[in-house]
Amino acid sequence: MKKQLLSDLIALMFIILFVYAGWTKLLDHRMFRNQLTAFDYINSFAGFLAWAVPLIHLGLALLFIWPSMRVWALGGTFILMLTYSIYIILILYRGVNVPCACSGLFKFTSWAGQLIMNTVFLAMAAAGIIFEINPKQRQSFFKP
Repeated sequence: MKKQLLSDLIALMFIILFVYAGWTKLLDHRMFRNQLTAFDYINSFAGFLAWAVPLIHLGLALLFIWPSMRVWALGGTFILMLTYSIYIILILYRGVNVPCACSGLFKFTSWAGQLIMNTVFLAMAAAGIIFEINPKQRQSFFKP
């Protein structure tokens, strides 16, 4: 029962996060695209990413709605947050002053703060995956 409640709360949190992030990036699409062009690793893909990122956010939010798709949504979320974390580590490593392409409260957070938040989101996605996989599947999944 507690696992199901935690799983539902994790899913709800990610639904809210992804709907908000995806929607705000689409509403101010031009600014989001311009922010993506500021970092030389991804500037050649900025046009594609400016559409793909918010659509991925909204797609993951939709997947969280259906319980049968939740483990896939959590896996996608884990991969997305891992990708964001690598991006942030590159920014911190290079020491470049790149504007955050985040929205809402997150745009006022430092890059180090963003990395901490992404680590929390990664842990939540991993916990959600563990909660969603039933015990028999979990046993066979982790056995060599």
